[in-house]
Amino acid sequence: MRHLAEIERSATNMAMLLASHEVVASRLQVFYPRQHDHVDAAAASTLGFVGGCLCLKFRDDGLNTQDSLNAFISLTIEHARRLDCILVKGVSFGFSIPRLSAASSMAEGQRPFLRLYAGLLNDADARKLGAAFSRAIQHFVLGRGAEHVA
Repeated sequence: MRHLAEIERSATNMAMLLASHEVVASRLQVFYPRQHDHVDAAAASTLGFVGGCLCLKFRDDGLNTQDSLNAFISLTIEHARRLDCILVKGVSFGFSIPRLSAASSMAEGQRPFLRLYAGLLNDADARKLGAAFSRAIQHFVLGRGAEHVA
């Protein structure tokens, strides 16, 4: 149970950090059940564990495509690497390493979204990962993002 609590703490911390970061929050919506404004916040408050995954989607819905999300993931991983923060692409069965993936919605007509598994991030690494998201957004959305979309 200790690892589950650490994973949830990491996800909660990451959700709060991203949602409160001006650059990130202006371009991405952050969804996590422990957020007070989440649609399932009341139900989540009755549960012992709500998981380690956050869902993210661009506020500009035109960027919520597989190609755009995959390009953004690549940029975010590169910026994380430059900040000496581990972030990998895709899903895995591991517990400690943060992962970012583009998930296709199961609901018909819904756009793909980003899924971030927070792993076991300490506070310093969470701040680095938040900075990596910010830099990737500045590069992708505010700068030269279109050239990265194939």
